[in-house]
Parts: sequence; structure tokens; C-alpha cells
Amino acid sequence: MIEYEKKVILAEDEYCAFKSLATKESRKILQTNYYYDTEHFDLCKEGITCRIRKKDNKYTATIKYHNKNKKESSVEKSVPAKNEFDSSLFDKMGVRLQGALFTERIIIFEDEGIEVALDKNTYLGINDYELEIEYSPDRASEAENLLEEFAHALYLDDVVVSIDNFIKRKEHPKSKSERFFERKRLI
Repeated sequence: MIEYEKKVILAEDEYCAFKSLATKESRKILQTNYYYDTEHFDLCKEGITCRIRKKDNKYTATIKYHNKNKKESSVEKSVPAKNEFDSSLFDKMGVRLQGALFTERIIIFEDEGIEVALDKNTYLGINDYELEIEYSPDRASEAENLLEEFAHALYLDDVVVSIDNFIKRKEHPKSKSERFFERKRLI
């Protein structure tokens, strides 16, 4: 499966401003990513993520290949897993459990082929925040327009100084796994 997304890492005040857009109908999702890699994080260095995700009391093991040329897409292979330790999908890769990342996700916009999620991630003693727009290829221009609308709303609320600078931040965002392993190397 190919996944397309636009992502912006947010400051806490930006996250709080977006969170105010959530309604009673907004879906809230809790999920945990259990990350696996080699002792020296060789897979992460190659843009490969091995994870087991717990969501809705179901576990899914995934190998995700991040496209380094097209930052907005990645390829995934997923299979059901029994629990967070069922790493049979990547057993032959010489990996071990490296830790977990907890996400509180709020879906603030949803339409066929496009979804806007606001994430608060907690891992290895820190919190970070992101706005993620997942879309089907035929909705790419609409995803870009939504990102511009959100940037404009933050600008009007005096949360960001420049709409252009906010939008440019989507060009080089690190994935959750990249941020996790970057932090893991520091501790």
C-alpha cells in the first residue's frame, strides 16, 4: 500500500490552536507504536521502519519504506500481529524492540480520500505535535489547499508570523519513527 501525506511539526501553541477546531463529533484515537530496529539503528538510517501498532485493541505489524525522493509518500507492508512482541514479520532482519511512542490523535476533518489529523506524541520523556493530512493521489491539490487554509487561520489568530514559512515546514518533516530514533540515540 502506498501512503500519501503532508505533515507539519507543530509548536505547542500551534497544536492548541488547531485543537480548538475539534468538535464533539471529531474522532479521537489512541495508538501505540512499538518500534523495532537493529542495535545500531541501521534500518532507520536506511529509511525503513519496523513497528507494531496497537490501535482499537488490535495489533498490526508493519514494515514501512519511506520514499526519500518523494517525502510525501511511503510504501507499507502490514500483517496482523498477536501483541506488541509478535515481530515475526521482521524476525529475519536482526531487530529488537527499541521502545514505544504513544499518540493521541484527533481527526479534525474527514472526507472521502482525505483526512486531517492532529497528533500529540509522547515518547522517551518528551512530547511533540504534528498536523498530518493523509490523502489519496487524486486529492493532492485539495490536501495542499487545506494546509494553506490552516496556515491562514493560524496567521489570522496571530499564532504564526508567516503563512509561507508555515507551509514550507511540510517540505522536510521527520516521521514519527525518525524523531523517535533521533531521541533514542541521544539517551
